[in-house]
Amino acid sequence: MISIVAVSGPSGSNALTSGQYGVKTRSRDCWYDSCNKTGQTLPENDSEIFERNCPVSYYITHGKFCVAFYNAKHYYSVAKQFCEKDGGQIFNLDTKERYEIAKLYTGIIHIQGERRVSGGPFYDDVGGLPLERPFFKWASGQPNDAASVSTTLIFTSTGYYDAPVGYVCSVLCEVVY
Repeated sequence: MISIVAVSGPSGSNALTSGQYGVKTRSRDCWYDSCNKTGQTLPENDSEIFERNCPVSYYITHGKFCVAFYNAKHYYSVAKQFCEKDGGQIFNLDTKERYEIAKLYTGIIHIQGERRVSGGPFYDDVGGLPLERPFFKWASGQPNDAASVSTTLIFTSTGYYDAPVGYVCSVLCEVVY
């Protein structure tokens, strides 16, 4: 059994953020000649300190981004929670390199970007303005929901779309490690 305990994580959470450390503890039974040379079964405990890593279920891209694609369809708010349970976030297209990675995934995916004020700008979760990025390109006929207060950004290989918060699609999650 392996358990992980956050040394400096959010209150009540075992999720570590970048630059934080944790303790990983393993307990198992040792047997013949591996622990005590007597042939008896004895408990063995092992602990180590580690820095946050890319989860096993995630993939490290050529650009060293730790991502997981989930084909299950979710609302934007549920997709955010889905990514956060792994200690991550919805993928943020804040660089050309990230944009190129997102284009590799087929279908429609949630990306960071939501409008909180009617007709206002889109913000990603880290405070950036997606529409100001030089590689940002609306898909043909977009935006088409400009007056809506609650709008999120979705992405396909053909460009960006605005969508009502009730829209469901796949999600690309990222863990910053």
